[in-house]
Amino acid sequence: MVGGYCWYYGRSTSYANPVSCDSVCADHGGCNLSGTRDYAGSGGTDAGCKAVFSALVGNEYLFGTNTGASDPVGCVGSNLMGNISTRYKVPNTTCGATTTYGGRPCACNN
Repeated sequence: MVGGYCWYYGRSTSYANPVSCDSVCADHGGCNLSGTRDYAGSGGTDAGCKAVFSALVGNEYLFGTNTGASDPVGCVGSNLMGNISTRYKVPNTTCGATTTYGGRPCACNN
Protein backbone atom coordinates (compact mmCIF):
# COMPACT_ATOMS: atom_id res chain seq x y z
CA MET A 1 0.00 0.00 0.00
CA VAL A 2 1.32 3.40 -0.99
CA GLY A 3 -0.77 6.57 -0.84
CA GLY A 4 -3.86 4.58 0.05
CA TYR A 5 -3.63 2.36 -3.05
CA CYS A 6 -2.64 -1.27 -3.49
CA TRP A 7 0.22 -1.39 -6.01
CA TYR A 8 1.63 -4.17 -8.17
CA TYR A 9 4.54 -4.02 -10.58
CA GLY A 10 4.32 -5.35 -14.11
CA ARG A 11 7.64 -5.95 -15.82
CA SER A 12 8.13 -6.40 -19.54
CA THR A 13 11.21 -8.19 -20.79
CA SER A 14 10.86 -7.59 -24.51
CA TYR A 15 9.06 -5.63 -27.17
CA ALA A 16 7.08 -8.79 -27.88
CA ASN A 17 5.81 -8.87 -24.28
CA PRO A 18 4.26 -5.47 -23.48
CA VAL A 19 2.65 -4.95 -20.07
CA SER A 20 -0.42 -2.89 -19.20
CA CYS A 21 -2.08 -2.15 -15.87
CA ASP A 22 -5.19 -3.89 -17.15
CA SER A 23 -3.18 -7.12 -17.44
CA VAL A 24 -1.25 -6.58 -14.18
CA CYS A 25 -4.46 -5.98 -12.22
CA ALA A 26 -6.57 -8.69 -13.87
CA ASP A 27 -6.19 -10.96 -10.82
CA HIS A 28 -6.39 -8.07 -8.33
CA GLY A 29 -9.87 -6.64 -8.87
CA GLY A 30 -8.98 -4.59 -11.95
CA CYS A 31 -6.99 -1.43 -12.46
CA ASN A 32 -7.68 1.55 -10.22
CA LEU A 33 -7.35 4.44 -12.65
CA SER A 34 -7.46 7.09 -9.91
CA GLY A 35 -4.35 5.70 -8.25
CA THR A 36 -2.52 4.79 -11.43
CA ARG A 37 -3.16 8.17 -13.06
CA ASP A 38 -3.66 10.64 -10.21
CA TYR A 39 -1.15 9.42 -7.63
CA ALA A 40 1.84 8.34 -9.70
CA GLY A 41 0.94 9.02 -13.34
CA SER A 42 0.12 12.03 -15.49
CA GLY A 43 -2.17 13.61 -12.88
CA GLY A 44 0.08 12.73 -9.96
CA THR A 45 3.42 13.94 -8.70
CA ASP A 46 7.06 13.04 -9.07
CA ALA A 47 7.03 12.24 -5.33
CA GLY A 48 4.17 9.78 -5.86
CA CYS A 49 5.96 8.03 -8.71
CA LYS A 50 9.14 7.88 -6.64
CA ALA A 51 7.33 6.51 -3.56
CA VAL A 52 5.70 3.73 -5.55
CA PHE A 53 8.99 2.69 -7.17
CA SER A 54 10.74 2.79 -3.81
CA ALA A 55 8.14 0.44 -2.32
CA LEU A 56 7.96 -1.96 -5.27
CA VAL A 57 11.51 -2.23 -6.57
CA GLY A 58 13.63 -0.44 -3.98
CA ASN A 59 14.29 2.46 -6.33
CA GLU A 60 14.40 5.96 -4.99
CA TYR A 61 15.98 7.52 -8.06
CA LEU A 62 13.54 9.41 -10.23
CA PHE A 63 15.28 9.92 -13.54
CA GLY A 64 13.02 12.79 -14.45
CA THR A 65 9.68 14.05 -15.58
CA ASN A 66 8.98 14.24 -19.28
CA THR A 67 6.27 16.27 -20.89
CA GLY A 68 5.31 13.69 -23.50
CA ALA A 69 5.30 10.01 -24.32
CA SER A 70 4.01 8.13 -27.32
CA ASP A 71 1.76 6.02 -25.06
CA PRO A 72 -0.17 7.19 -21.98
CA VAL A 73 1.92 5.14 -19.51
CA GLY A 74 2.44 7.71 -16.72
CA CYS A 75 4.95 6.40 -14.20
CA VAL A 76 7.26 3.77 -15.72
CA GLY A 77 10.58 2.02 -15.21
CA SER A 78 12.62 3.14 -18.14
CA ASN A 79 15.07 0.28 -18.44
CA LEU A 80 15.01 -3.52 -18.29
CA MET A 81 15.66 -3.64 -14.56
CA GLY A 82 12.97 -1.02 -13.97
CA ASN A 83 15.22 0.82 -11.54
CA ILE A 84 15.18 4.21 -13.22
CA SER A 85 11.74 5.75 -13.11
CA THR A 86 10.23 8.44 -15.27
CA ARG A 87 6.86 10.15 -14.97
CA TYR A 88 5.20 11.27 -18.18
CA LYS A 89 2.78 14.18 -17.79
CA VAL A 90 1.07 13.74 -21.17
CA PRO A 91 -0.86 12.08 -22.60
CA ASN A 92 -3.18 11.30 -19.68
CA THR A 93 -2.33 7.95 -18.11
CA THR A 94 -4.60 5.02 -18.91
CA CYS A 95 -4.79 1.48 -17.54
CA GLY A 96 -4.63 -0.03 -21.02
CA ALA A 97 -1.41 1.66 -22.17
CA THR A 98 1.54 -0.70 -22.52
CA THR A 99 5.26 -0.43 -21.92
CA THR A 100 8.11 -2.62 -23.13
CA TYR A 101 11.63 -3.23 -21.80
CA GLY A 102 10.88 -1.84 -18.40
CA GLY A 103 8.06 -1.89 -15.96
CA ARG A 104 4.96 -0.16 -14.82
CA PRO A 105 3.55 0.25 -11.31
CA CYS A 106 -0.21 -0.21 -11.27
CA ALA A 107 -2.76 0.66 -8.62
CA CYS A 108 -5.20 -2.26 -8.41
CA ASN A 109 -8.54 -2.51 -6.63
CA ASN A 110 -7.35 -5.25 -4.24
